[in-house]
Amino acid sequence: MLWSDRQIKGTGTCVAVGQLFNDENELLAQLAKVQTAEAFAEVQEGLLTLHNPSRRCEWLAVRVLLAECLGGDKRISYDADGRPSLADHSYHISISHTKGYVALAWNPVTAVGIDIERRTDRVMRVRHKYVNAAEHLALQTSAYRSPDGELLLWTAKEALYKVVGIRTLDFQEALTVLVPQELPPSTRALSPPWASTSAVCTANDKEYDLRFDFTRDYVITLCQENSKP
Repeated sequence: MLWSDRQIKGTGTCVAVGQLFNDENELLAQLAKVQTAEAFAEVQEGLLTLHNPSRRCEWLAVRVLLAECLGGDKRISYDADGRPSLADHSYHISISHTKGYVALAWNPVTAVGIDIERRTDRVMRVRHKYVNAAEHLALQTSAYRSPDGELLLWTAKEALYKVVGIRTLDFQEALTVLVPQELPPSTRALSPPWASTSAVCTANDKEYDLRFDFTRDYVITLCQENSKP
């Protein structure tokens, strides 16, 4: 299942992306190979609370990816706002999924947020809910034209939201992403792996670092708090 697993330069964070397929039995078979017996029994018990077939496969795929990357004894717990963490607190983690893919990010020191989104024009239909005036102006001259610019903003704000952790956060006004004006030097049509930009959150007056990548199928964005003084 594992598609890629690597540390993102300059962040201290590792990111893995796996293919998501809707075969529950196959996912369970993979999980049984990489998990401890105790952890696998807990997964089977947790699966009883889920009834939607697609949701069950997403839930299992996350645990397959976690076990492959960090070991079969890792358990996921959730806080009151639904944010995931490891029960042993060995790493900060973040999880995201989209049609066909699941993503996992982990860092031993700082909170991280990850978001992956299939490359479609779906977010264009709700851009009025999350693109603010400054971002709208920046998109007019950005190398990331529609819908790629909106996809970048959407994934950046989703990833940022996971780090900030303010449940009532206003995506449109409280979060502002610095829209890149140029494509980084590359032989690819879009950005090279993990280009960078930044964002600010007025709700807590902090700046955040963003790393993002466009592939043929999806855009993925990693967020963590700016560590510079």
